[in-house]
Amino acid sequence: MDELIFKKTSDPMQSAGIAVLYEKVKDNNQLTVEIHSNELMIKGEDLETLLLSIYNDVARKHWDISNQKQIERNEGFYYDESKDEFVRFAKVKPTGYPLLIHPAQPLTLKKDNYPKIKDIKVNRPELYAKICEFAQKEKLKIDKMKKVLLNERNTAIPIIKKMDFSPGKKICFICGEGYKKTEEIKSFSAFIGGSGSFTNYSSGGGKTESVCYKCRLLQILSTDFAFWNNDFKHEMVYVFFFQHTDFKKQIQLLEATKSLLLPLESMRINSYRSNYEIENNVKGYYPGLVYEYMLGLLYTLFKKYDIIQDNQTMDMETLEIIPSEFLEAELFYFSAKKFSKKNNAYRPVRSEKLNNLYYLFDFFKKLKDEIKRDFFSILGSFCLPYKENRENNKYVNKIAENIIRVRSIINEAETVAAIKFSENNNYSFDVILNMIKFYESYIKYGGNGNMEDALRDRAVKLGNLIGYRIYEKEKERNKGKRPAGSAGKGEIISLRKCRRLNLFLEQLIRLQSKYDIFISKDITDNIDEENFGYFRQFTIISAMNTFISQGWEKKDNSTGGNNE
Repeated sequence: MDELIFKKTSDPMQSAGIAVLYEKVKDNNQLTVEIHSNELMIKGEDLETLLLSIYNDVARKHWDISNQKQIERNEGFYYDESKDEFVRFAKVKPTGYPLLIHPAQPLTLKKDNYPKIKDIKVNRPELYAKICEFAQKEKLKIDKMKKVLLNERNTAIPIIKKMDFSPGKKICFICGEGYKKTEEIKSFSAFIGGSGSFTNYSSGGGKTESVCYKCRLLQILSTDFAFWNNDFKHEMVYVFFFQHTDFKKQIQLLEATKSLLLPLESMRINSYRSNYEIENNVKGYYPGLVYEYMLGLLYTLFKKYDIIQDNQTMDMETLEIIPSEFLEAELFYFSAKKFSKKNNAYRPVRSEKLNNLYYLFDFFKKLKDEIKRDFFSILGSFCLPYKENRENNKYVNKIAENIIRVRSIINEAETVAAIKFSENNNYSFDVILNMIKFYESYIKYGGNGNMEDALRDRAVKLGNLIGYRIYEKEKERNKGKRPAGSAGKGEIISLRKCRRLNLFLEQLIRLQSKYDIFISKDITDNIDEENFGYFRQFTIISAMNTFISQGWEKKDNSTGGNNE
């Protein structure tokens, strides 16, 4: 009886692969399977054949795929010599995370089945004539073909003909164990040597390093436990892994998250932009950059957990598993950018771990209770209308990043509000204002001890007053009609330009006399250099919101008052 032990390494892909492997073998009655906190042990007969079968099943699932255009074109073909006929098929092209750990160049099982067309022309003229006739009939351009397939279609599956786990003197570059046979790596793992050395991308490692078949197997299997997004515009791939220090809990993480993974048909319809589905039903907002994807993935998990929590008929065991495992887990992330269009090669450019999932789940829960809106609709409020040469999601992505890192978002909120405010469109900033009021209080104003909710509320009230009085005065000057163009807006924009406390106070004094606003000394006495930034931004966003809302709602708010 053979025995194999898969030990935990610093590589998160290896851990993911072990969790997937356990799922594949746990119900096999012919095996003895033991899972411990830091290793997986498998005993059985002819393990090489069994694991090779598992390997190939997963590989076909993730690499042997075609997009919708390739299916429609159906431009691939091979000549079956035994049947003397041509067979058409859709070409394949791996994408997302699988593309990063295996080259996209198509392969065949036998080298002789992929001859150069110029050699066929010389050595087998009768076959070349058939190919030309077939190409003309199918409207294929023979002059652009360099090679022709014989007897089998091509594939992008990372092929292993036989696995050998026999001990020996050849050292695996990943696990450090010695084996009789290893496999040379050209493009194999996005990370070699663990997450701390992510720049050592294997395609840059040359042909000197080699890995054992166990690590080769685990890297392929990790595709069943990876969440990835394609950013086609920027030629980037973003990859996320949930991981736990305990293998048993790692497996529970796999159970809790695998329902998010999309079936192949859904991925194809989505043009392989992602292999998981974000539960976003908000019209007009579509995550497009990395931190939006990351936050979207976590929020989708939260929504599933939250539904389970609210539904008493759900399985209580699931209810017990999901919170503890996710609160203790880490989210490992890396991004890779295309650096060679010739061979479609990518190189990792960034890597990080997120270990504050408890904070995010708590944040989602309290946000839902406080604002009572879907989180994606809140993010969508920070989107700018699409314009040429402007990435309308960049502020949303920065806000998502700041939320993940427990940083203030009010700078981005002010910028988005100011851009919308200056475009003379009828926006409401209620959602933006409510979000920053909740969030900045939730993170305790980034540790600013001189800012508190009471002062924030006074800043919002002052902004309401300023926006209302400026609108009303400009309306009077316009003979009772809505202020024309940018009339009055410049006064609020001038507050944005006051980057120092003394200038801000001077501008407030000027607005008092011009627009009959009374600002109590108690407010100005409580503004200092430490809280001025927060106070100013809450005031400005509130003023913009009130000014815009007066004309947008087309009603005269006579209860606005003229003092604070």
